[in-house]
Amino acid sequence: VESVWSQQTKIDPPDGIHGGYFGRFLSISGDGNTLAISAIGSVIMPYIYVRSGSTWNLQSRLVLSDGGNVNNNIGTFIALSSDGNTCGFISHSVDQGMFLFERIGSSWAQTAKILTGLGPVSSNGIGLVSSHMSRDGTTCIVGSITGHGAGGSMTGNAHVSVKRNGVWTSPIKLMAVDGQHDD
Repeated sequence: VESVWSQQTKIDPPDGIHGGYFGRFLSISGDGNTLAISAIGSVIMPYIYVRSGSTWNLQSRLVLSDGGNVNNNIGTFIALSSDGNTCGFISHSVDQGMFLFERIGSSWAQTAKILTGLGPVSSNGIGLVSSHMSRDGTTCIVGSITGHGAGGSMTGNAHVSVKRNGVWTSPIKLMAVDGQHDD
């Protein structure tokens, strides 16, 4: 089967952001109609775009409910649920963790701040390195390479949180029983 791909549109950085690698972190919903994009640089909070036909429109800029510092590596490694109504992203700030937002209608609100207990990013800059959201938006996982296991430091681990009865649980830390240094 032959297919021809063509560019549908170009999404430029909003708010005049330049030099921030806009698009460095992104995720798209399973139906392809919701897109979360952020950048690295001076401002790295995710922007949510929705598609109508062949047009992408900015729906929201996700803002922390506690007014957290947007200049501290917040907004990296974005994950969207399949329907695009739940968005999670990692913070490498003083409290490493995942911020979760949910969409109702066309409005987004922060619903959880799930801390991993890892503390600040280590001096070598290694911390949380990946994130994923379940299709239904009720389970999130973040990966880290700052864990300390029987085999030493940097053994790698995952932190899993589940939404039960509308509330996100504290993360469960998963580690290999035979983890070794630099796993």
